[in-house]
Amino acid sequence: YVPWDDDMDICMKRADYEKFRRAAAKELPGNYCLHDYAHKEDHWLFLARVVNNTNISYEQKHMDEFYNFPYLVGIDIFVLDYLYRDDRDERRRCDEVKHIIAVADAIVNNKISKAAEDANLMELERLYNVKFNKNDDSRHLGIALYHLAETQMARVPEYESDSLGQIFPWILIGNRGRDKKLFKNIIRLPFENTTMPVPADYNYMLKSKYEQYFVIRKVWNGHKYPFFEAQRESLQAVADFKLPEFTFDIKKLRKNRPASSYKNTMQETVREAMSELCGIGGVPADASVLVQCQQAAIDIGSYIEKVKGEDNHSGRIAVAAIEQYCEILFRLYNAVTQPDNSGRCVTELQAYKEYVSALGDMKSAVQSQIIDRKLVAFVTDNPLRWQELQPLYDYYNNIDNTEAVVIPLPVLAKNLYGEVVSGREEWSNDRREEYPDGLNTVAWDSIDMHMLKFDTIIIQNPYDEWNPYITVPAAFYSAKLMQYTDCLTYVMPCGVNDFTEADVNDMYGLKYSLAMPGAVYADRIIVHSEKMKKLYAEYLGNFAAGTDEAEWYRKLVCDNELYQDTQSGIEGTQTAGRKRLLYCIGENEFAEGAGYALDNISKRISTMAGYTDKMDIIVCTYPYSIDDWDICTGEQKEKFRRIINDAEQSGNISLCDFRNVDISSMTAYYGSPSPLICRFTEQHKPVMISASERM
Repeated sequence: YVPWDDDMDICMKRADYEKFRRAAAKELPGNYCLHDYAHKEDHWLFLARVVNNTNISYEQKHMDEFYNFPYLVGIDIFVLDYLYRDDRDERRRCDEVKHIIAVADAIVNNKISKAAEDANLMELERLYNVKFNKNDDSRHLGIALYHLAETQMARVPEYESDSLGQIFPWILIGNRGRDKKLFKNIIRLPFENTTMPVPADYNYMLKSKYEQYFVIRKVWNGHKYPFFEAQRESLQAVADFKLPEFTFDIKKLRKNRPASSYKNTMQETVREAMSELCGIGGVPADASVLVQCQQAAIDIGSYIEKVKGEDNHSGRIAVAAIEQYCEILFRLYNAVTQPDNSGRCVTELQAYKEYVSALGDMKSAVQSQIIDRKLVAFVTDNPLRWQELQPLYDYYNNIDNTEAVVIPLPVLAKNLYGEVVSGREEWSNDRREEYPDGLNTVAWDSIDMHMLKFDTIIIQNPYDEWNPYITVPAAFYSAKLMQYTDCLTYVMPCGVNDFTEADVNDMYGLKYSLAMPGAVYADRIIVHSEKMKKLYAEYLGNFAAGTDEAEWYRKLVCDNELYQDTQSGIEGTQTAGRKRLLYCIGENEFAEGAGYALDNISKRISTMAGYTDKMDIIVCTYPYSIDDWDICTGEQKEKFRRIINDAEQSGNISLCDFRNVDISSMTAYYGSPSPLICRFTEQHKPVMISASERM
């Protein structure tokens, strides 16, 4: 929920943590291990970290399990303890804990004399009725003292406390913890492809700590970003070779490559064949010439169907004109070859007139639909990102004599050697059924790219072979696609707000979204703001040796420059006339105001009903359906269903599954906090959070 970091932290109550630690020692799989002060050297922290290995590993088994990621990954576990009701007792406990830690750190770091060490240990033994092994080395004495400190952190029983807190470091520096009631009820929220248990009062807790916690904060000072970068740098320092990463080669820029001739493309082949046909068939001298024309026309039609496919719209128009030409040609052949009689001249003359007309129609159809028709290919591998390309697709579809085709690609897995290891099922799964209806879609394994000349080819995946785990069929790498067009176009990811050089996270991300072959070797890069155009040009000028910022600035194009009229029309359909308001109802409302949550929901829907002449109200629940909400009683669920059903039947609202909300069609967001808020703000759409207090 708080998208400020690149790792996951979880909290456990002390009793749960102790239970987990005992189980983890027996049940963690394979090379997994638990890092804490007792099991990991120099881990002098009161938190545990579950780690997937003991060290960086390039072993086959490890790489297969972790998607070719060799570095250590883990989850930090922070422990919550019960606090004293009396602040004076809590301050006294904190002073004791700080003293124990200070003695431990002094011993571990050899910052204390032997006499002072013995005196401190004797005093701690007396105070807490414990015994230390004076013969232990400094590390094991440190472990014993840290254990003593933890014991003091855990000494308050639940029944003597009203609050919970993370004693190290927050309570030690004056934090007062949280009401323990906030941790009583647990719900599960979706996270990636699973769910995570969180307090039902998560919204209240996060809001009171961070205020607008759903606003993305780009300040970074936690650790090296991303977390594995420090490991990579350490590995590079001891490796006797350069770790693999993409590097720029100026020879591969378009200006330094041989020009493509497109000599063997369908367009050129058909052009030559039509020229030859018209040369011999313009004024057919005898029946033998007509036979040649018939065969030539059939060959052209068959070739077009082979390359374009029998279902292609422009191909069907051209082939229909060819078939009509062949039919008229056959009539002329019959007229020419019939016996001489008084009516032959008239029949032959009429057939010839029809032939000339059919020949002209065929030439016109083939010229416009095949030879001169501009082809624009959208090569995409992720239906979830298609919405970023939809305006561009609409733009090209609105250009005369232009055909836009969508080529969905399968996503394939590689092993650590870069070899594709996906099976037949993955190769055949291009997920085309997940793209919107109505697209001119072509199967990737049926289109002969080398036989076509494309006016433009548009890509979203810049990696080619440089993604360490996933790839697409090599025939669709950017180096290949450049052979089929003079304008390979890479579209930068949408949904990223403008940033500056000071935004460490975003700048690092350019290593993967911009400094990749599909982007740097493209003829054009589409970006989403003038500000970012300047930043990207400077970045690429520094990255690509032998180039300068001005060169890249010319290659970068803002999308509003490219299809301004079309884009304004698209946006206008979303905002002109009726508005579309998404009202999100969250499970948290029943945690924060169980007694009046239903009343609040009913009043809000009634208020919205007064505006349904001007706007559509779309209601979704988060997470999932109310049927899955453990926080609600059966009676509450039934009343909620009645409220929603009544509003739906009266035509005041319509329901939508949270996972299927089309944000591009929405005007604004209202209601409970949810992950949709970030996506609305990315698209610069208004967001208003509903109050959780009684209305």
